[in-house]
Amino acid sequence: MEKRRGGAEEVMSPVPDPPQAEEPQPTRHASTASLSLERLPDEALLLVLQYLDVISLLTCRLVCKRLGALALDWDAWRHREVDVRLSSADCVCPELRLAPCLRRLVVSIPMLDGFAACPSAPYAWTRCAATELCLEVSDGSDNALAAAALINRQQALGRLKSLRVELYSSKPAVISVLTETCASTHGLVKLEVEVWGGRLPTPFQTECTISAPSLRHFKCVLSPATEHFVNFILVGHALTLETVDLLGGREPGLDSMACVSTGPLLAKLPKLSKLTCCNIPGVEAVSGGETLTEVNLIVSTESRHRGAVAGAATLLRAGQIRWLSVRCVPPSADVDVDVVRALALSGRSCLESLEIYNNNGEAECSRNFSHLQELMTALPSLCALRHLYVGLESIEKLDKLVLAITPATAPSLQDIHLDLDEGLCAHAWLHRDAFNTLMSRNALLHVRLYAYMLLCCDESCQACTLGCHDQLMDGAYVDIFWHDINETCPLDHGIDHLQWSLSQVTIF
Repeated sequence: MEKRRGGAEEVMSPVPDPPQAEEPQPTRHASTASLSLERLPDEALLLVLQYLDVISLLTCRLVCKRLGALALDWDAWRHREVDVRLSSADCVCPELRLAPCLRRLVVSIPMLDGFAACPSAPYAWTRCAATELCLEVSDGSDNALAAAALINRQQALGRLKSLRVELYSSKPAVISVLTETCASTHGLVKLEVEVWGGRLPTPFQTECTISAPSLRHFKCVLSPATEHFVNFILVGHALTLETVDLLGGREPGLDSMACVSTGPLLAKLPKLSKLTCCNIPGVEAVSGGETLTEVNLIVSTESRHRGAVAGAATLLRAGQIRWLSVRCVPPSADVDVDVVRALALSGRSCLESLEIYNNNGEAECSRNFSHLQELMTALPSLCALRHLYVGLESIEKLDKLVLAITPATAPSLQDIHLDLDEGLCAHAWLHRDAFNTLMSRNALLHVRLYAYMLLCCDESCQACTLGCHDQLMDGAYVDIFWHDINETCPLDHGIDHLQWSLSQVTIF
């Protein structure tokens, strides 16, 4: 209040309030500031950095100290894979020098022609710790020593759990360096070794001992050249091994049939659950293992190996096996019958998946499915069977097999894969009474049909002249089901699956 003098008394007059300042309007700069990276927590930024490519991620080091530190955080790298062979950059030294870790590191020593050149020196002293290490090593002692140095360095960094080595060498000394390094690498969970072109010194000698077994998965092609190395691994990691693959994914080879000392060692693996091998001498002892549930078996039918066929039959009668794949090489009618008959003699087994390959993997080799009757006899005893794969060389045998499949003979069967021989039109068979009878009897059954020709388009083919089922034109197989898609069914009903309608099919 302001005082004014007027005569004898003072007059008080109000003082007007000062004008209020206008509130500032938000500016573009202020809006951007409210979304600053500084407001985001480290966890959110790390989630974003995981989606950047390597070059962009390393460039973040130039932005600010905080991003520079986060760009080298373990969470920004632990999911990444670096394949030195396929790197688009001139080299991967920045990754190996700066990255703290990798999920997978793939290296070729020396670098193959046409791939980016990267010095091998960083491999021996890198601080980048890989969980998986894959090596392709060419012939030469220097290459083997460089690869061994890389393996030892990764082991020292403490994250290495999986090691795969492909060695292309014919020199025993070179092979020995790498196999000894693989055998002495501790802490591994998975080990895969492939040797091309040479053989190991016999016997396999190493100064290392395996004091703490750790391997759960082991893959190596068994042959006289690798027998002693394989045996060393099987003995040293006997307490932990769960899966053993002695074929290595190669085409069926029978060199392992000469390895008489390995089969008994397989029976001493108390946790063995999956086995892939030939019917090597002594393999039948594995049938006593309670943990063995999956077997992929190549059965040699050569006359000099006929004694081992009985061992294979004993293994197939093991009641605890749930997944079984069998291939006879070369195909032989009497041996095939013995092998399949063993399934019928196994009693009411818990077998859920059965795949029978009756050729040697070559397209020109006839399937010659000579044990159809034995398979049909075995079906009722395989009451838990959910998946069946078989190849057939004639429509007549195909008809005979599917007509034997009913809810009574195969109560648990969910899907069947049928592989037709060359020259058979799959479309023509789909119009036959046998197939449609199969589908009507087994309402929830899925059928996958493999064929060289799903549609032959021959003018003499009654089915193809109808002009129906054009979707069979593309692809090497077709998945078919008959039931309503809304019915309860454990299998997939993808858009590429063909829903069969019996009422709309012309039967021949």
